[in-house]
Amino acid sequence: MTRKEILGSGEQSGTPLDLKNTPLPRLAEKLWQMQGFSIEQNYEKRGINGDSYKFDYILRKHSKSKFSEEIGVLVRDWKRSVGVDVLIKIDQIAEATRMKQIMVLGNMFSANARTFAKSRGIILLVRSDLISMLGYR
Repeated sequence: MTRKEILGSGEQSGTPLDLKNTPLPRLAEKLWQMQGFSIEQNYEKRGINGDSYKFDYILRKHSKSKFSEEIGVLVRDWKRSVGVDVLIKIDQIAEATRMKQIMVLGNMFSANARTFAKSRGIILLVRSDLISMLGYR
């Protein structure tokens, strides 16, 4: 699944949201529902090392092939910027669980975190991305 297929383009629905006060995960859930993902919250996945790892969400989109693709989502809804150290740990979790696609929701990401995410194929989304994809300006 490509980044464009995952992120899609948003369309404004009939229900207005209070965009400033709606929690980041709620905005994302609305977007994912519009895009046709099935959503599972608080998902635990066992890694190849035997340890258990928790994802805030697992998104699944069934394709015409017999396998559905999974996207592991971690939410870092902090008042501070998410740094590269956090993304390195998330990348290690992705490797341990063999999760091929990872998405991180946050309010801000450092420049180094963005560079690292791009090099590792980690999708980073902030509130303004979600609002735009939902079709609100």
